[in-house]
Amino acid sequence: MAIPQTVLPTRLATLLRNFSLKSACRYAVVGLLQNGISYCFLLLLISFGWLAWQAILVLTPIAMIVSYLANRSWTFEGSGKNPRQFIKYVATYAVSYLGAVSLTWAQEAAGVSSWAAALITTVTAAFALFLVLNFWIFPNRLTER
Repeated sequence: MAIPQTVLPTRLATLLRNFSLKSACRYAVVGLLQNGISYCFLLLLISFGWLAWQAILVLTPIAMIVSYLANRSWTFEGSGKNPRQFIKYVATYAVSYLGAVSLTWAQEAAGVSSWAAALITTVTAAFALFLVLNFWIFPNRLTER
């Protein structure tokens, strides 16, 4: 069954209307700070002999909670507070967590250095997570149904 031609432009318009440049900039600030600090701790653990996937396994849950608090209270402040947000956030980060550990492990197994594997995983996850946060977890209240 074909999708009517009017559906795609309408959905695209809704997505663009829900995109917030202010939130994207704030997400970048929170992400750079939180990921920068996490990355420093990751490098510290690697210097103690840990593999990157092991450090990510330990650091990600801590970073997730810090990130949730910053994103809820500052980055996406206009979205309001919804009790389901935290559940959605944890579910999203659980999937991201498994993906990050797996992707980092696969890169290291393929010969990518630990620091580079962690950096590639962090950048990839950041882009994907912003889309999920902006459009699903913290959508703009004015356009949420």
